[in-house]
Amino acid sequence: MSLMNRFFSPKTEKDQGQPRSLIKFFASLEGRVDFPLSRALDSLDKLEATATDQEEFFSFLLEDVIFTSLYATFYEELFLTLKDNQMVANQITENFYQSSHERDNIVGSQTQDHVEFVENLGLCSGCTSCQNHPDVADLIAYWQRGDIDFFILLYVGMHTIQYTFDKVLEEGIPRNSDILTELTREKVLKFRQYLFEYTEKSFSVV
Repeated sequence: MSLMNRFFSPKTEKDQGQPRSLIKFFASLEGRVDFPLSRALDSLDKLEATATDQEEFFSFLLEDVIFTSLYATFYEELFLTLKDNQMVANQITENFYQSSHERDNIVGSQTQDHVEFVENLGLCSGCTSCQNHPDVADLIAYWQRGDIDFFILLYVGMHTIQYTFDKVLEEGIPRNSDILTELTREKVLKFRQYLFEYTEKSFSVV
């Protein structure tokens, strides 16, 4: 599935099979200092502060958007595993955190391949990530026309998703076992899309 399809949901399916326990948990985080959207905005400010100019900031956004999107797929697989192995959920989660260094290396390598593919406007001389380049191909048009606002929205939306997934693991599942029953591939995707739409609406009222 392409990166864009993971975040922009078909409007006709919007109200069908929503992950209500996950959405309710996310709503319970509002108002806290560690609310995922607030953390995402803080991360954006820090990223911009590290850039020497707008061009470098744009490059940082591209790289981070791809990295965070790839990382989220590991959470999806973890959630599916947790749903199917609820009796050993704690051990599975612990193993997930312990393997973070290896996971970072894998995602980092794939990210660099995809960044070069986008920066070269879809050209690739051959790399280990070739078969997955179509997942990020939709970004090329936005990169080519220098649409930094689009990448800022993607950045904040994806970080909101990642921080929320962390909270689901740390607080949501231990607090509410009903969440485990919602960790199907379809409902996790819908939750991703819900979180992105939440971010998009928050931007529109700023």
